[in-house]
Amino acid sequence: MEHYVITADRRHLRIHRTVQRQGSAQPGLALVQEMEFSDTRDGPTGRETDQAGRFADSRGGRGQVLGGSIDERLPMKNEMDKRVTTRIAENITELLADEPQNVWSFAAGPDLHRAVLESVPSDIRGRLRKDLDKNLTSTPTAELAGHFFG
Repeated sequence: MEHYVITADRRHLRIHRTVQRQGSAQPGLALVQEMEFSDTRDGPTGRETDQAGRFADSRGGRGQVLGGSIDERLPMKNEMDKRVTTRIAENITELLADEPQNVWSFAAGPDLHRAVLESVPSDIRGRLRKDLDKNLTSTPTAELAGHFFG
């Protein structure tokens, strides 16, 4: 039986496997897979060349620029959030689907945590040992075990 510790944020997915360290009662972790979601790096506006809703020479009667509502970007941001959530859930499912004895622990920030867990099939979610509503993707591997096995 393997125990995986998975951390995620909107840009990264890191999968660690527990390893028993000699002379220590607490298990250690070894990084087994790391993914970067490059399409989310710049956010909804970073990949677009025009400002939302604006046209190059679109001026009102007194020279003001028309359009440009920030709300026009919300559907794109929501779609990007769904895509990242789906990709993370699919990777977790793929990792654990073929080995029903394997268990896992999970940490993600509040904006992602629940959405990912709801997207993972219930049989795999049932093997979840510990979950933290906290972004730990930047935590060094050597320190990460303390959050789950302390």
